[in-house]
Amino acid sequence: MRTLIIVVSLFALFFSAAGYLRVKNPVLFDSIQKAIVSPAHEPEPQSNTEAVAPSTGTVNITPVDKEGNSMVSPATYELYSPDKLARADTAPVVLFFNATWCPSCISTDRIFKKKITSLPSGVSILSVDYDTATELKERYNITYQHTFIQVDSTGKELARWSGGAIDGVIANLVQ
Repeated sequence: MRTLIIVVSLFALFFSAAGYLRVKNPVLFDSIQKAIVSPAHEPEPQSNTEAVAPSTGTVNITPVDKEGNSMVSPATYELYSPDKLARADTAPVVLFFNATWCPSCISTDRIFKKKITSLPSGVSILSVDYDTATELKERYNITYQHTFIQVDSTGKELARWSGGAIDGVIANLVQ
């Protein structure tokens, strides 16, 4: 029990220090964050199959045939909006509650952007800002970032889990 208290205290201290550093010296915070989340030995993807739309944060991957016609609907990773819940009528929709200051969230965000093709076709991951989405946090009883909620087209919760990226989504999806 004492070990658990020490571990929890150390995590709390770490996240408090990270938040303080982010506010007081964002340049240093960003450089440390990049060093932790994206180590120097990790190569950047050289694939031309990934398109990132900076204005919406959407990553779309669509396999095409020899004529350039879409073969399946792509998995997507994009910003949340209520109208996107309607997609759950035909494919899984997952809300990803994340924060810009959360190292695990940042890592997961990068993984989704790089490896969206690893998700089943049609899956929509909708990024929800943990710091500003107060109504959604209350609706789904979200108490910490890096929480995933699979919803139906009315917004009803179907599944909930914490942590993980591609593997976590695949393991927890309700079909």
